[in-house]
Amino acid sequence: MRNVLILGVLIEGLLLAASGSAQDPIGEWRARAKALTAAEAAALEAHLLEDPTDVETRSVLIIHYFGRPGERDRHDAHALWLVEHAPESDVLRNPYGLILPAPVGPDLAEPAVWTRAVAAWRRHLEEDPENLVLLDGAARSLSLSRPEEASELLYEAVRLDPTNPRWPERLGHLHRRGRDGFRSLEQAAAALEQLERAYELSDLRGRNALLEHLARAAFVAGETAKAGEFAEAMLIRYPDEGASLDSRQTHYGNLTLGRLALRQGDTGEARARLLAAGRIDGGPALSSFGPNMALALDLLEAGATDVVLEYFELCAAFWERGQDQLAAWT
Repeated sequence: MRNVLILGVLIEGLLLAASGSAQDPIGEWRARAKALTAAEAAALEAHLLEDPTDVETRSVLIIHYFGRPGERDRHDAHALWLVEHAPESDVLRNPYGLILPAPVGPDLAEPAVWTRAVAAWRRHLEEDPENLVLLDGAARSLSLSRPEEASELLYEAVRLDPTNPRWPERLGHLHRRGRDGFRSLEQAAAALEQLERAYELSDLRGRNALLEHLARAAFVAGETAKAGEFAEAMLIRYPDEGASLDSRQTHYGNLTLGRLALRQGDTGEARARLLAAGRIDGGPALSSFGPNMALALDLLEAGATDVVLEYFELCAAFWERGQDQLAAWT
């Protein structure tokens, strides 16, 4: 079974993908990696013994091994080589290239591998302290276990590249932990400040991608008016967006409005919003990793068991991987 943390990191990376370059080769490499057989992967490994500088081949193998049971050592060995010898490689700016710190789970990186990676990032930054690609890579490496150090690097990126929304967006995500995504009200407020800065610097598509995170941060921070505005904006349709994005935003927009209604004592509105959040086609992320249960939990605590059971039935229509979980909850 994939480690939950790996999946969380991957989701975050996908959410940040809107800020990537149109020339990003990750999509092509991912398609190649997905099609690789064991024999073909072994042939690529043999090729790297002859030509260790082939970054593209190494990147394809990194993606191929990502999240595969028993292949973490192979993944980390290739990722570490890139960190040490080719730190500006595209795959290292993607969640596929992360070497995760231990202890997080039995299938994750050994401490020595992660320690070597961090040491390499620091060494590169000593030689080129204003390189934004290196700052980005080092911050990614440190974000899970040393968020304070990662934050310092991202603030340096903000100083060097003040009009790029990517850096305050990354700072906003760095504060996410725990239920509702934040350790405390203060963490939510700090995240909201950075995400609002990213929102102001973004184009329409970038702003739309930030709404879910803005609404969540504002809700936890107690900024109910802002949370409502961001949630309502998620329910606006734009003609150039696909159904999957609409589904996700319909889901989270209704959930936020439902939680706000419940805070104000309007259980009827909260019930209606929960059902509206479940009447979606799912889309890639929700169909794979499942719907959000925050409003369902709030309503359960308020005694509204019937509507939560109905929500489970709606979610079962698009969350194929979660059938057993939904049955257990039911």
